[in-house]
Amino acid sequence: MSKISIILILAMLILPAAGQIAVSQSPHSMSITLLTNSGGNVSEETRIIQAELLAVLYTNGNFTGDGNVTLEDDNGIQIDLYNLSSGDVYRVPGLEYLGSADAWRPYVISSTMWLNMTEQQANKTAIVQLFYR
Repeated sequence: MSKISIILILAMLILPAAGQIAVSQSPHSMSITLLTNSGGNVSEETRIIQAELLAVLYTNGNFTGDGNVTLEDDNGIQIDLYNLSSGDVYRVPGLEYLGSADAWRPYVISSTMWLNMTEQQANKTAIVQLFYR
């Protein structure tokens, strides 16, 4: 191998470390199934996510009445609240869904995420998908 080839290979290895080339990670997703007990409660914990939370997709299974789910980090900081009986919704940055008073924003997190429902409809299901990068 010539000296020029070695120099070119080393230069290519050094550039990303110096911040000259930015490569975006592809997004990942995690699906969490919620199943309320006879009291209408559920608490699900995800694995640790160290990334930017890009979007949340709420898919209502069979909630027809109360179906408020909160999304919180390990410190109890509420990231989102949604009533599943309102229908399916895809919460992405800057998009205000119908009937909402707010627009969701992305969050940088390093925590497990908690999805909680208390005193909602009994024995109902829903799926929440988290998208992060």
